[in-house]
Order: sequence, then C-alpha cells, then structure tokens
Amino acid sequence: MKSKRKFSIDRFLLLFLFLSILEILIFVMLKAGAYRKLAPALCKFLSAFVHKYSFIFDIINNLSMTFIMSYIFYMVALIPERKKQQSINKYINMYLINISRFLDDIILVSNHFISTEDKKLKNSPNFVSIVCKDTGRMGFLTYRDHFKKFYNQFMEEYQHLSHYIVFIDDELRDYLYKIVTSNFINQIKELIINSNELDEVFVEHLKITEITEITDLNIRLKQKL
Repeated sequence: MKSKRKFSIDRFLLLFLFLSILEILIFVMLKAGAYRKLAPALCKFLSAFVHKYSFIFDIINNLSMTFIMSYIFYMVALIPERKKQQSINKYINMYLINISRFLDDIILVSNHFISTEDKKLKNSPNFVSIVCKDTGRMGFLTYRDHFKKFYNQFMEEYQHLSHYIVFIDDELRDYLYKIVTSNFINQIKELIINSNELDEVFVEHLKITEITEITDLNIRLKQKL
C-alpha cells in the first residue's frame, strides 16, 4: 500500500507533467503565429509580448522538455525498479516475520527451561503439541526437540533471506548478524552437532543473560518490520 507521502509526490509529478505539456503546446502555437487569427488589437499585443519575452519562453520550454524526458525515464526505468524492490521487500518481510516468530517460540521454551529446577533436555515443557507421524496422535516435544526444531527452521529461513541480503538496510543486516552469531544460537548449534555429548555443558551455560540478549535483538528486529 502506498504511503500518503508517496501518493502526494506522484500526484505532484503528474500535475507538473500536465503543465509542462501545456506550456510546450502554448509555446509552439505562439511561435507558429496562431494568435494572428485573433482580433487585430489582441494580435498586436501578443506579437509584441512574444517578441519581447521570447527568451523567457525558451528557458521555460527547455525546462519543460527536460522534465518531460526525466518523467519518461522515471516511468520506463525507475518505476519497474521500484516495483521490483517492493516485490523483494514482501519476501524479506515474510522471512523476517518467520524468523521472529521462531525466536519468540524458542525464547518461551528457554525461559521455561531456565526456570525449571530439574533441567534435563529429555524432559518436555508440555506445550506446542505436534502430530506423531506413526500414530497420528498428538505428542509433546522434548526440550532437545524444541531446540533442534528451532535451529533447523531458523537456519532454513535465514538461508532463504541471505539471497536478498543486498536489499536489506545496514541496521537490519547488523541485527541479523548479531542474532546468527550470538552465543545463544551457537550453543544450540553445538548441542545438535554433538548430540548427547554436551548436554551438561549446554544446561550449565544457557544463562538468562543470553536469553535476554536474544530477546532484545528480536524486539529490534520486529521494530524494523
């Protein structure tokens, strides 16, 4: 949806284009002597006026021609490019929304995990049900499953988003880089790679400060949407 500002600028350019074309038509008619068919007194006045101020008409006419050529370039080259950017922005926003939603889910799981006295990855927070493929029944993910599911979904969306990285502004790119390289994400990555070998290390090093950091980054990410 166009903003009011963008809509106003487009209307102004269109109005200016109309006035420029009108000015050129008047200029051509005056140069061609179309006024000679008018009343003698008016004809004499216009003849003297055109002769006296012809240099001003030349300047205005050149400016009008320049604007018309610029507008044609705007229509032919810049508008398709802007539409392309808008289309790309839709994909970027879609991936960013998914990434932010995945972060919301894992932050909830992590906070729940931190607040649990008996911290074991094989346990379940007993929320976010899934349908088991074999039985077709509803089941609950373990903490490990939650972290694994999050990491796979997060990286998949980020890889899709990386194709459009050149179209992302610097500040947003910086937030994404901080999220991807954060200790929080790296710990989950190590947990998945090393299977059960680093469970105790993960439990010990997952701190509330890291969850707070990733939460803050996610909030900033949402503000850019």
